[in-house]
Amino acid sequence: MVLHEVYSYDEVADAMFVSIPVDYEFDGVMKVDEGVFLEYDVDKLPKSIEIINVSKKFDVEKEDLIDFKTLKLRFNVDGDRIGINLNLKLKNECEMDLNQHIDNNVKLHDVVNAVSIKQ
Repeated sequence: MVLHEVYSYDEVADAMFVSIPVDYEFDGVMKVDEGVFLEYDVDKLPKSIEIINVSKKFDVEKEDLIDFKTLKLRFNVDGDRIGINLNLKLKNECEMDLNQHIDNNVKLHDVVNAVSIKQ
């Protein structure tokens, strides 16, 4: 089992990782959108999201992704659908929102998982 960092941003790769802060055993990854991936555990529960080329996707400066005000991530699995809501408020008052609903092709279990971070 691995306890992941709740938030990390790799400026060189321009990749953001946000995780529910619990130990879990990795099982798989599903593509949510271009450059957006959801990671789930062996219990078929969503645990993290990774966004590649995040500064381009949200049209923000890379430096602004290192230090932010608040971050909220929510997974809502309900039957055949998975809802993913991510809100990141930057120090410069810009906000990034990601709201995706995708088919539950890997049969994740019904659950609501959320994490909120304030820096």
